[in-house]
Parts: sequence; C-alpha cells; structure tokens
Amino acid sequence: MIRLVALDLDDTLLRPDLTISPACRQALRETAACGVKLTIASGRIYCATLPYAEMLEISGIPLITYNGALIRFSGYGETLFHQPLPAAAADRLIRALRRIGLHINVFVDDELYMEDLSEEGKRYIERNKVPVKLTPDLTTILADGPTKVLAAGDPEVIVGAEKELNAEFQGEIVFTRSRPRFLECLAPGVNKGLALEKVARFYGLDAREVMAVGDAPNDREMLAWAGIGVAMEGAPPEVRAVADWTAPSNREDGVAAALRRYVLESNPFGE
Repeated sequence: MIRLVALDLDDTLLRPDLTISPACRQALRETAACGVKLTIASGRIYCATLPYAEMLEISGIPLITYNGALIRFSGYGETLFHQPLPAAAADRLIRALRRIGLHINVFVDDELYMEDLSEEGKRYIERNKVPVKLTPDLTTILADGPTKVLAAGDPEVIVGAEKELNAEFQGEIVFTRSRPRFLECLAPGVNKGLALEKVARFYGLDAREVMAVGDAPNDREMLAWAGIGVAMEGAPPEVRAVADWTAPSNREDGVAAALRRYVLESNPFGE
C-alpha cells in the first residue's frame, strides 16, 4: 500500500502556466483523505516551493528542495537535512561556468545571488517569483558553501557543459538537468532519490510504500528508488526507462491519473 507520495513541481504537477489543475487538486485532496502523506520533491529553492505546499495544505511535512540538497519542513521550517557544495569546489565551478559563458545562480541560506541580471536571470526570477541579490563576484559569498549552483543557457551548450564539467569535477560535484536550459550543480551524494529515502525513513516507511512522480533527468533516481515510479508523458527515454508507468502530460492531469491508478483505486476508503 502506498503511504507516501512525492511530486515534482515543474512540468509534472504544475501546468505550463504554473498552476495546479482542478482535477489534480481533487485527486490530491482524496489522497490526503486516505491518510497518505504528500510531499514535494523539486529542484526549486525552498521559498519558491513553500507556496505550493501551502496551496495544497501540506503542513509539517519535510519538503525536498534544491534537488535533495535541502530537506526542510513546511509549516515550521525545521531542517531535516542540508548538504551544501564544498566552498573550494564551488569557487572553481563558478570560474569554469564563466569560462563556458553560462548564466550563474548561486543559492546561499535560501537566497538567490547573481552577478548580473541577464535574460536567463530575468526568466528564472519571473518563473520562480523569488528576489535576487546582485553581487559583483559570486566567489566572495561561498564561505559556508552554497546549497546549489545553477547554470542556465542554450540547451545545446548545457549538454556540452555537463559533459565537460563531469570530466573536470568527477567526484567533487554532481551535475543533473531539471529543464533543458538548466544545469544543476550539487554536492556529491545529493539527488532526489536519496532525499526521498531520508523522508521515507523519517516516517518509518520503505520504498514499497512510496510513489514518486517526475519528468526530468533530475527525477530519475527518485523514480528508480520508489516502489512506484511514474514518469510524465514527454519525459526523456532515460527517465521513462526507470519508471513503472508513464502518465499523461501535465496538460492532461497526469498526476491525477497516477494517483487514481496507484493510490485511490487501490485504497478507496482509506483503510
């Protein structure tokens, strides 16, 4: 029986206009009424994830943010897990990203820092609705290690950068893509799958009791670990390959379909 459901936000639960459809809201309400715990597993900054948790009335539940680098409770904000990037590696990374020519976001203490407000930066701020702090040199704010560094640019450049940086930082930094234009740069051992395992263990659950839904390469470990992994229609082949089922797209209430298939039809009365 599924007792915990973890949902990615962008291109999974959220429609293209960043809203949650009425059908998905209803399915989530019914799932919660069955006693199933709901959480969010996102690459987003915590403060950009929390409004959706509040919208769904997810309170007192650990939220997986920054692709698993920060697990923090909704409601009262206590931190369950935090693994920042090593400061020295982050310094070298920023210099490498400058060399490649990508826009750089650095996240420290749940705040967003940029060196300049490029078009990529403006798009990120608009999408995530978070304030930005501009600094002339991002390497000066790394003393305690950033929670995450995000590079943004043309998808073709991102693919090449991922290969180049994986070779340069092997074992020091983990790279994954959350969207075609985004390269997520994280501490070793950080991913949504390991984070979801931590949340499940907090509740005394094993993988068989967990369902995860996502669409992007940064969801792959989470879908592989969960007892039921659901990929969204349009997910890359490497993501669908580890999933148990492919749901309709976020435009077609795919999350609602997954909940009805694996939770509500299996446990309609909350027993």
